[in-house]
Amino acid sequence: EGRSCPLEVAQALEGACAAWPLPNQGGPAWRWVLNARFKGGYITRHFGNPTQHTHAVQLELSQRAYLADEGEPLWDKRSEAHAEQARPWLEGLISAALGALSERYQQGHQQGHQQGQSV
Repeated sequence: EGRSCPLEVAQALEGACAAWPLPNQGGPAWRWVLNARFKGGYITRHFGNPTQHTHAVQLELSQRAYLADEGEPLWDKRSEAHAEQARPWLEGLISAALGALSERYQQGHQQGHQQGQSV
């Protein structure tokens, strides 16, 4: 909807999630949704302001994505190995969001110069 981050960022994040292999294709047994369960959380409502170049997204990550046993929230070697599975996915999300923002601002910068404005 563009209230906490540009639509391009939300679409890039959604695309990054959709590109991740499904469990039956060797991917992790994780699910994702966009603008559903926790839509409009405190952080995004109060800090996200794309018109002022402040972008906010909220990522809810279950403990099972990075801890070996949810009953024991202690970091150990098993949890470290478990967390390594989440690392490429998180890196992909960050890259997708930064890529979308970079493209958005490059286009805005080019448009400003074409119109004789400083950006």
